[in-house]
Amino acid sequence: MQLRILVTIANFGVKNDQYLFRLLDEYRTFPAHVDVIVLSNVEKDCGKDVQVIVRKPAGNPWTFPFAHQQLLAEQVNSYDLFIYSEDDTLITFSNIAAFLRASQALLPDEIPGFMRVEKLPDGGRSISTINSHFHWDVDSVVRRGGDVFAFFTNHHSASYILTQDQLRRAIGSGGYLVQPHQEQYDFLVTAASVPYTQCGFRKLICISDIENFLLPHLPNKYLGQFGIGDSDFRAQLDALLEIASGVRPAVALMDTDSGAYQSRWSRHFYQLDDPELMAMVPRNTKTLLSFGCGIGEAERRLVESGVQVTAIPLNSVVAACAERRGIPTIHTRLAGINEALTGRLFDAILISDLLHLHPEPAELLRMLKQFLKPEGALICSVPNTVDQPLLWGGRTVSRGPKLAGSSAAALRQWFSSAGLRWEAAHSSVGERARWQRRMGGRILPELFAKRFIVRGRTYIHQTSLEIPA
Repeated sequence: MQLRILVTIANFGVKNDQYLFRLLDEYRTFPAHVDVIVLSNVEKDCGKDVQVIVRKPAGNPWTFPFAHQQLLAEQVNSYDLFIYSEDDTLITFSNIAAFLRASQALLPDEIPGFMRVEKLPDGGRSISTINSHFHWDVDSVVRRGGDVFAFFTNHHSASYILTQDQLRRAIGSGGYLVQPHQEQYDFLVTAASVPYTQCGFRKLICISDIENFLLPHLPNKYLGQFGIGDSDFRAQLDALLEIASGVRPAVALMDTDSGAYQSRWSRHFYQLDDPELMAMVPRNTKTLLSFGCGIGEAERRLVESGVQVTAIPLNSVVAACAERRGIPTIHTRLAGINEALTGRLFDAILISDLLHLHPEPAELLRMLKQFLKPEGALICSVPNTVDQPLLWGGRTVSRGPKLAGSSAAALRQWFSSAGLRWEAAHSSVGERARWQRRMGGRILPELFAKRFIVRGRTYIHQTSLEIPA
């Protein structure tokens, strides 16, 4: 019996039409009965076999993709498989076949998911889904039907696929047919993530058959902006397989999600370099502990300068990226720090954008201070979480209940409570805020600071520095 597939594609304007037509050509090759609906805000001719529905939403134009949910729901009894995608993300029949195989192995509330990739000029690729604060959940690794699956915290792949049963369950959950909205993600991303974020399904990526769960993002528009390269991607996949085999521990240092609007101020995992923070490391440092290490690129630069670095990574998956850069790692949760570092002392300890995520920042500083040598340095960066409506699209961003408010005054208090004296401090300002800071001058320097970088010492001295304007 021939598979019946209904495809809805969100298409805005004409800019992406070259990619849209590439998608349509691909669907025409499927060995299945495929009906395609293009949901657009402008009239266009996509061929006699493609239905174009024009929707011109009032208000925010990015709300119109939400209309696809009603279109799919109306046809729930007429098709075996349902696809939604944006107009620049390519799905092949190999992806469909892999999805169907994986669906048979997974539990009823689990759905096979996809990640997006982009093609580099040299023929390599960048996995654009892996960026910012998003990461693999080390406790999610499971074996299902001979394959290994894991949850990645970025729900977005600009598309999703549902079987008829999965669509019925989504509709029945009450979370599928919803009004346009944005919370964890913006409008466009939310529309492509509703089954996972509101309908009770968990999106699992098939690690052991990963190539069939990667979707080309045809414009390659994010190259050089975000995404990780294939070497780091492979290192993470190998780490996940090692966790599944019991060779590598499934360990996460601490909760790195801020709980704020769209996860603002959450800890990023994939920073390539941080010259402002590195400049705070004393030149005479011989041994350094990086607490909360990401992929390890900044730490690698320290090693190249002659520093002996030990890293406690954010989790045991991203640790594999640091390890491939030659950084020795210690896998531990926060509660195991004392045992993991017993007998170890360092010239310096580095804490990058994590302190504000701990419920008791001064207590964390006090715990780490015991692993500093006499006159050792503790270098810490934190984002400025003072509400900044001018810098955040006119929106006042709530810190949320999980986030300690980090400001210049809070930092002073945390360091003082931990018995650390300030030796140097710096406030970092993003490019977008520089003109606003010039307008504020020295009157409101804290408001326009993007983050604060502080260095404290274990010994007491008389110098007391303010964060410079």
